[in-house]
Amino acid sequence: MLEDGKIKIVAISGSGRSGSTILSILLSQNHDVFNLGQSRDFWHAFGNARCSCEAPMTECRVWSSAVAHGFENWDERDFKHTEALMKKFFRSATRISDWSNSKNLDQLRNDHSEYLEILERLISNCSTHTGACTFVDSSKSPEMALAYSLLDNVSVFVLNLARDPRSVACSWEKKFGTRKVVKKFCRAWKKRQIRLTRWAKGLGKRYRAVRYEEFVESPEETIQNILCWCEANPETAFFSNESVAAISWQNQHLYPPANERVISEKKTDVTIAGPNEWRTKKNFLTHLLALIFSFPSGTQYILQNSSKGR
Repeated sequence: MLEDGKIKIVAISGSGRSGSTILSILLSQNHDVFNLGQSRDFWHAFGNARCSCEAPMTECRVWSSAVAHGFENWDERDFKHTEALMKKFFRSATRISDWSNSKNLDQLRNDHSEYLEILERLISNCSTHTGACTFVDSSKSPEMALAYSLLDNVSVFVLNLARDPRSVACSWEKKFGTRKVVKKFCRAWKKRQIRLTRWAKGLGKRYRAVRYEEFVESPEETIQNILCWCEANPETAFFSNESVAAISWQNQHLYPPANERVISEKKTDVTIAGPNEWRTKKNFLTHLLALIFSFPSGTQYILQNSSKGR
C-alpha cells in the first residue's frame, strides 16, 4: 500500500494478444505483488471456472476467501447481476470523452455507486487475504482501469501496453481461424489507444506507455522499470539472464479467459521473445486490413516503432 493507506493497482490496458498475461505473471513474481488476472471477467468466471491453482474458483484459497467475506449469501444471480452492473458502467464510461473532468467522474460515481461499492469490497478482501501491497490487473479494458480509479481506497497506475496492430491482427486471426475478427479487434485497438493517450495527461506520472516490442527486446529491464514506476519492489532475481525467467506458479490464481496456452503449459522457465512469423508475405492481406481499421493510430505506432530501430 501507499503511505496514505490506499491499495495500489497496476491496470494493464490496451489490446489483447499483446503479452499481458506473461507480463502480469512476471510483475507478480515478488510476494508483495499479487496478480488479479482479468478482473473484468471475475464475476462470470467465479462459480463456473477453474483457477490456475487447479481448484475450482469456489474452492481456491484466494478467491473463495475473498468472496467469503462480504458476499456470504451470494448465488449465481448475484454474480450475473454484478456482471451486468459492470457492463453498464463500461457503456457509460465509453460515452464520456474526457475522463479527467471531475464533473464527469462524479457523475459516474453517483450513477454506478452499486457496482463501485462491490468492486471496492472485493479488492479490499483480496488485500486482506493475500497481504500484497500492489496488485496487477490485466483486463486491458481502459474502462476497468477507470473503475479502479474511482475507488476511494485505490491508487491506480495505468500501463498502456501496445503492440504493432499488424501483429495483433495476425494473432487474432490465428486464434479464431478467420479474418472476420480483424476488423473488430483492430478498431478496438485504435479506440483504446485514442482513449488511453487522451487520458494520459490527467493521470500524469501514473500513466506509462510500454511497447510490446520494447518488452520482448529487454524484458528484465522493462519489468524493473515498471516496478520502480509503481513504487513496488524492483527485485528481478528470477531472471537468469536478460530474456529468461524462472516462473513460480505458487501464488498465481488466474482464470479464463487469460491466455489459454500460458495457463495450460505453466512453464517454469520462460524465454521472452516476440514471434516473427506474422511478418511473412502470406499475411499481406491481414496487414492491410489491420492498417485500414486501425488508421491513423496504427500507422503512427508503426512509424514510431520503426524510428526506434525495431
